Amino acid sequence: MMTKPKMLATALMLVAAPLLMTSCSMTGSSSTPDDPNDTFGASLSGSNEVPPVSTSATGNYTANYNRVTKVLSYTVTYQGLTPTMGHIHSVTATSAAGNNGPVSIGFGSLTSPIVGQATLTQDQQDAMYGKRTYANLHTTANPNGEIRGNIVQTD
Repeated sequence: MMTKPKMLATALMLVAAPLLMTSCSMTGSSSTPDDPNDTFGASLSGSNEVPPVSTSATGNYTANYNRVTKVLSYTVTYQGLTPTMGHIHSVTATSAAGNNGPVSIGFGSLTSPIVGQATLTQDQQDAMYGKRTYANLHTTANPNGEIRGNIVQTD
């Protein structure tokens, strides 16, 4: 017959074992703190414009965002067009897909590659993580935007 202390110890081990097993990662993660950097991306095309635009121009948006410093570092490359304006837009709808919104961040240069940085507000950060932002390049032929990419987290 088991004594009361042994029964208590056995019950404690049965409860604690699953908790210990789930807290230990088997994926080879290190003990370093969480990396504060997240990556984002978008493929720019005329078919992503709202309404869609017929163009052979294409582009790519890549970005790194540091959650601690709130600095967004981005690169936009493109081919097949001469942009007159370029921006990151934010929408108030639940998704950037199919919706237009105001300019949130303007691109300082329009020569490919467009490389820039911006310190985001909390609203801008929330919109980006909420899939409510898009990169857009405008041209003389398409002043509302010729190619666009809806920005999503890629890591």
